[in-house]
Amino acid sequence: MSIRRILVPFSASDAGERALHWAFGLARGLDAHVAVLHVRADPKATVPLLGEGVSGAMVEELIVLTEKEAEARAAKARDRFESMRAEAGLEIREKAGATGSSTRFLEVVGREDDVTVREGRLSDLIVIGHARDDGDPFARATLDAALFESGRPVLIAGGQPVAVTGTRIAIAWNGSAEAARAVSSALPLLHHADTVRVYAVETEVTRESGDGLVAFLAWHGIAAALGALPEDKGSIGETLLTAAAADRIDLLVLGAYTHSRLRQLILGGVTRHLIEHAPLPLLMAH
Repeated sequence: MSIRRILVPFSASDAGERALHWAFGLARGLDAHVAVLHVRADPKATVPLLGEGVSGAMVEELIVLTEKEAEARAAKARDRFESMRAEAGLEIREKAGATGSSTRFLEVVGREDDVTVREGRLSDLIVIGHARDDGDPFARATLDAALFESGRPVLIAGGQPVAVTGTRIAIAWNGSAEAARAVSSALPLLHHADTVRVYAVETEVTRESGDGLVAFLAWHGIAAALGALPEDKGSIGETLLTAAAADRIDLLVLGAYTHSRLRQLILGGVTRHLIEHAPLPLLMAH
């Protein structure tokens, strides 16, 4: 597998700019194309939310106001995209053909989660800048839709951007189907990494040593080594983050929601903990 088309749902926010920074960096290293997607809300979709008894004039006024706000947000996103594109040195390309990294700004009207899934299925990787503490339900809906419905790996761009990412990669391996899909999706990045560590994670249903994954990666020409996990273990999520910090990892690969999503929402879980607390980017597949 190669990574040729990267999708970034984008708005001119700190989280959106962080995602675009990561995506442009990956594109330069992989000679990939970055499709930067800005989704404008459909003003008419707000009408059913107004309820009965609202006059036609008020509905029309709300639609006009919503359209103006959407246009202002789109203009801000386009300006920020162009500034970051110029800084990254990527050319704009509308169609495939020429080699080298490139990008394009797409503006679509609809629901961001629905459009992200549709465009994501036509991409090799989705990069989302998840703000851990913003509490935005729409951003979380887009992230969940990308993970569960796109069929594509998702890179959650957490932490502070650095010049180069993915030089020191760790894999949280529990032998699950989700973890296997994450590893397969990460192979193009693993080939470019200077260091690859495998953290063998034991759960109530898995007892993985990690040796098998190290041997598998060797068949792909990737020299991985088992990583040490702290003996004084807290939760699995805390243990992984502690080990990643000690090994100076700049990208963590893992399967997303290897237990049921409902169980993780109620009881908590590794995926939820890492999404909320990880200070580094996460490459996940479900």
